[in-house]
Amino acid sequence: MIYAYVSPLFIVALVFISTVFVIDWLAKLLIYIFLVNLVCLPGYLLYKEEVKESKLEPPPSPEEGNQYVPKNTDSQ
Repeated sequence: MIYAYVSPLFIVALVFISTVFVIDWLAKLLIYIFLVNLVCLPGYLLYKEEVKESKLEPPPSPEEGNQYVPKNTDSQ
């Protein structure tokens, strides 16, 4: 979870450092990495939490009953 807070700040700092030293290709690469990180990171973190929650969820007990209700196919 710390990655979500640290990575954008670290990438922005690297972009500023690379522009100070006039490394144009590195600045462009870091901006692209920042944008991909910004777009993909929330989805990845949500997926990670969902997987963790599904592993912690107990299996359904037989006392809960059957969730399947068959349709009535008798036509009269």
